[in-house]
Amino acid sequence: MRNSTMEMNENQPKNSLTLRGTTEAFEYLQQLWQSGELEKLLGVSITNIRLKTISQTNKWENLSQWFQNSFGENWQPVETISAFAWRSNTSQETTSVTRAKLINLTQDFIIFCVTIQSIDFDHYNIHLQILSSDDKKALPEQLKLSLLDEAGNLIKQVSTQSQDNLIQLQLSSELGDQFITKIEVNSINFKEYFSINSLEENIVNTSSTVQLIPQTNTQLDKWFSGQFFHDWKPTKFTTEKEDDSEVSGIKQISLTPDITLTLEIRQQRIAQNKLELHLRISKINKSIYLPKKLELMILDQSNHKIPNLAAKADEDHWLQLKFTASPGDNFKIYLKLEHSNFLESFIV
Repeated sequence: MRNSTMEMNENQPKNSLTLRGTTEAFEYLQQLWQSGELEKLLGVSITNIRLKTISQTNKWENLSQWFQNSFGENWQPVETISAFAWRSNTSQETTSVTRAKLINLTQDFIIFCVTIQSIDFDHYNIHLQILSSDDKKALPEQLKLSLLDEAGNLIKQVSTQSQDNLIQLQLSSELGDQFITKIEVNSINFKEYFSINSLEENIVNTSSTVQLIPQTNTQLDKWFSGQFFHDWKPTKFTTEKEDDSEVSGIKQISLTPDITLTLEIRQQRIAQNKLELHLRISKINKSIYLPKKLELMILDQSNHKIPNLAAKADEDHWLQLKFTASPGDNFKIYLKLEHSNFLESFIV
C-alpha cells in the first residue's frame, strides 16, 4: 500500500489493525476486501474495513516550479524509472520538463509521465502519458486516463484497447490554471492535482539565458532628483535640460553574449498625478537592425501582459512603447529572444 505504515492500537481488540495511508490506498484495500482477494492474500477472515479521515486539503503539484527543478513527492526523472518510458517520451526540448511516477493500481505497476512545455511566458502545452512498466506487457484493458477541471468535471478521457502499452492526452494551459488527472481500472482510481501558478521566478523559467534585474523595484520618481540606480544612467537630454518636467534614463542589456541592447525610458509629467512614459529598445549602433523575433512587453504585477503594450521586431532599428502612469503604479519590462530573457520591475 503506497506510503502507508501499520501500527497496533492497544485500545482496540487484539485482532484489529490500524493502517495509516492515503485515501487512494484505502480505496485500493477496500476493493481487494470486497473482491475477497485481501482475505486470500492475508490468510485471515476480515469482517469490516473502516476509513477514519484526517481533515486535509488536496496537495496541488505546481508544474511551473518544475522549471526550477522543484518537484513534489515521488516525481522522478523518467529514465530512472524505465528506459522504455524514456524512449516513448517525445519531448526532449530545452523548453520542456518531464517527470514520472510509479503507480500501483493493480498487481502490476504502471508509469504516469507528465511533460510541461513552455510556448511563451504564460502559455504551456501539457502532455500526459500512461505506460506499462514492462515494455513486453500491455497495459490493463479498459484502463482510463481522464482529465478533469478543478471542480472535478470531466473534460476528456482516453482508455486502453487490447494490447496497448501506452495511452496519452494533451492539453493547452495558461498561468493560473488548475486541473486534475484520474487514472482508473476495475473501479480502482488514482488522482493527481496540478496547478500552474504565476510566480515571478517562473516567468522566464525555460530560458537558457535569464536576467532578473533587480530584486527590488527600480524607482522612477528618483530620476527627477538625479538619483539613478541598477546600472541606469541619465541621458544627455536629461543632463542638458533645465526644467524637471521631463527626465530620461538609459542602460545597456547583454541579452546574449553576442547581443547587447540599449533600453531607454523617458518620463514626462503631463498632469499633477500623471506621467507619460516612452520606452525604446535598440542596438548600440542604431543603424543595425534588431534581432528578428525580439519581443518587448509590459507586464503588470502578476506577470500578465498589459493589452496593447507589446511589440515584436521584424526588420526594425528599434521597438518603442508609450503609455501613461500615476505615482505608485507598478509595471515590468520583459524582453524575450528565443531562450534569452530580461525582466525588470519598476515603480512610478
